Amino acid sequence: ETIKTTNDKKIRIEKMKVLKVLDDSINVKLFGHYFYTNGKMEETEFITKSVYFARKDIFQVLVNTKPLIKEGLSIYQVYNNPLMISERKKRDCTYCFKSSENNLHVYPLISEYHIKSYDFENQKIELTKAGKQIIDRLKIPLEGMPVVLTLNGEIIYEFWFWNLRSSFGCDRVYTYPKLDFKLKFGLPENNKFGTDPRFDKRLKKYKKE
Repeated sequence: ETIKTTNDKKIRIEKMKVLKVLDDSINVKLFGHYFYTNGKMEETEFITKSVYFARKDIFQVLVNTKPLIKEGLSIYQVYNNPLMISERKKRDCTYCFKSSENNLHVYPLISEYHIKSYDFENQKIELTKAGKQIIDRLKIPLEGMPVVLTLNGEIIYEFWFWNLRSSFGCDRVYTYPKLDFKLKFGLPENNKFGTDPRFDKRLKKYKKE
């Protein structure tokens, strides 16, 4: 996190990817956020930028060698909230957002290891004990937590973890993971935008196999 501010904002780097290793420097892609010094998360702005670090300025490089879990179903958390509350009111679709590898956490929140069963027809996920412990520890905001469902590393669709006490409506896919983890489309029932992505043929094939 930067010490100095620019226009009353700091830069917080949450991960970086090595692009090139040169004789005198290392080129990396940074992933993080601009945020106001008062820490208002709804005012954050996601950033990616390529920078060079001189080798003489680097004291130590730590590399995470833990392998990524890419097989089967996984749920990845998105870095913070991709939609500012003030901007949602101006949009036709309040809870639509586009995800990519750039704005996902490096490791899945829930992986195949944490999923006991996946009921495609009824759109319900049952977690193992370890998976339930992960969900129990989550602090889900009232306006929802953006997450992404992937299959073998491929993004299938974006959806939202929802807080049981929330009075907000959701016009896309959502679930109450602390209650029953049933994937639903539109909250309330008549509040829907676009095509329902839950019954993707790739998921159907995966479940059949």
